[in-house]
Amino acid sequence: MEVRQIATSYTGPVAATGAFASTVATWDLTTKARLATFESVLDFGGRRLAVDEAGARCATAGYVTGGLVCSSAATGSVTWTRADVRRLQFVGFSCDGQRLFCGADERPCLVLDAATGHQLEVLRGVRCVWESFFTDAMLLDGARLKLTARAGRSIAPIERTSFGVLDATFGPELLCISESGGTVRCVDVAGREVWRYGPAPGRHVLKVAYTGEMGCFVGVEWPYEHGGTKVLRRFSATGGEPRTVAELAKPAEVAFFCRWHAASHLRRARLGYDQWNSCSQAGL
Repeated sequence: MEVRQIATSYTGPVAATGAFASTVATWDLTTKARLATFESVLDFGGRRLAVDEAGARCATAGYVTGGLVCSSAATGSVTWTRADVRRLQFVGFSCDGQRLFCGADERPCLVLDAATGHQLEVLRGVRCVWESFFTDAMLLDGARLKLTARAGRSIAPIERTSFGVLDATFGPELLCISESGGTVRCVDVAGREVWRYGPAPGRHVLKVAYTGEMGCFVGVEWPYEHGGTKVLRRFSATGGEPRTVAELAKPAEVAFFCRWHAASHLRRARLGYDQWNSCSQAGL
């Protein structure tokens, strides 16, 4: 199976890998054993593969074929389906695993009950949602970037530096945002900028995460303009000074595991290999 998408659990050792289309495999990373392989509505592009925080549920979505499916990560058996939910670009579970955020092209973001698929809420003008595991805050990505409380209270708007957000992650009292072709910025939970990092021209940071053991943010930087080796960088929490941790060669996709066994780990899936290859932890 050619791995092109990876989704990870936050507290459990479970990951899901997706092929270019349809086929999904789930893995137990404590044993490196495959839990299940199953066909789904998954197609390539966007963020259409998600695993809940404990590693119990796996959500897959399709853009061309349409539809949304929630399955057991352990067995691949279908829990519920929503054939009416179409053109999804983003799916992601809430921090407590009870809700599923579903962002689509030119449609509001739907908030579904993760256990049943029933609609709970509609977030108008929102494409993607990132929640904090540390505070009562969430980032809404739409026509504008907005930092809000979970109850809906607006905290602060955040100015864009480019046309799109590549990734975002929260640390204690902090939020790190990476934008396409632009900067990596850290703001506090009141929306005030703490630091920013500007990659060299033709480079940007694809994925970001917070590592609690080191108290800092990490990111995977890629020379998107010409292609080439991806690099794992570490940013100090207060100043953002970058440090190269490791070169990652040219994996098709990367993903962070934030709290697996009370540590931060990076795993990668390489295109053309049906297995996991562990990066040197190099301080992670």
